[in-house]
Amino acid sequence: MLLHRSGISQVMRRVNGYPLDEFIHTDRWNLAKILAGSEGSLGIILEAKVNLEPIPQYKAAFTVHYDDRMRAIREVYQMIAFDPAAIEMLDFNVFEQSVKNNMTKSLHKRLIIGTPQATLSVEFFCLSQDELDQRIDDFSWWLQNNSTAYAYPILRTAAELDDSWALRKNGLGLLMGDPSGRKPIPFIEDQAIPLVHLADYIQDVLDLCNKNGVETILYAHASVGVLHVRPALDMTVQSDIDLMKTISDAVFLLVKKYNGAWSGEHGDGRNRGHRLRDFFGDEVYQCLMDVKTIFDPKYLLNPGIIIDVPPMDRHLRYGADYKDNQYNFVYKYRKDHSFEALVHNCSGVGACRNHIGGTMCPSLKVLLTKMLPHVAEPMH
Repeated sequence: MLLHRSGISQVMRRVNGYPLDEFIHTDRWNLAKILAGSEGSLGIILEAKVNLEPIPQYKAAFTVHYDDRMRAIREVYQMIAFDPAAIEMLDFNVFEQSVKNNMTKSLHKRLIIGTPQATLSVEFFCLSQDELDQRIDDFSWWLQNNSTAYAYPILRTAAELDDSWALRKNGLGLLMGDPSGRKPIPFIEDQAIPLVHLADYIQDVLDLCNKNGVETILYAHASVGVLHVRPALDMTVQSDIDLMKTISDAVFLLVKKYNGAWSGEHGDGRNRGHRLRDFFGDEVYQCLMDVKTIFDPKYLLNPGIIIDVPPMDRHLRYGADYKDNQYNFVYKYRKDHSFEALVHNCSGVGACRNHIGGTMCPSLKVLLTKMLPHVAEPMH
């Protein structure tokens, strides 16, 4: 069987299926590349040797503020010329929550100027102070003379850079903090698009969602074309479940149109795997099936992942038949609508599960203290 590079998107991040193109035009096969990203469907790794790289000591970041999020996205392609380590985006949905959240409002006050529709955190990592200073000068000149941004403070100290990371890290949890029925759902957030087409792709997706009356949230890895888009839907309502499938099908065609990757960094899983045959075509999909059969002839390892994946609405966490159990609590949770609504706000990030500092769930700490006393040792 022959596998050609045509049809395989050439973007920095892509994890569609198995990376068979790594094994053509070479006779030096590294099987680690077939296991990496296979989602446990080919084998179980018992031991691994990891190559570590030194972290550059000289860092700085610009927080570039925009009054229009599409303008921000359209400037990413030009910013890449300055070789940033990363460009990370947040939109107004995060800021509307962070300014009033007790855990993040101090971060918001230190980092955010005015009421931006979006910010780009443009980070530079360098091996010398002279190199960093030159990057800062060059990028500052470009911002002053070419950008539509209205503010772009520079973060230089370790504390400032940590603050910026903390605001981004807590962003997802903040986005889930609205107790209303619809939540930002991660079903089209992993597509990787060539940067030259990123803005057009995002505009098409936003137009699609607006046409269907669906609000959207944009954030994350703009510099590599993996700009996460989360439409807000209620996964306990059948019409919204149907709308999820409609939007997913339309976005799939857009990804093909712009020669992007259907799965950019998080894998195919049960969400995107069902479209791999459509994405690659029958011949390449048969190659993927052959690889699965060679490594796992009895299909024992994580079945229904990458190969023979069922429809995306088969294993929903909720579904149209989901109903909350009703409890008569003394405390009414009026601010959060109800105890059930508060539970559904959990994003699954697990930031509340730490026990060595920062904000955490006190109930968890009490339970861990009872079950595992050694994990709750006093801090000095």
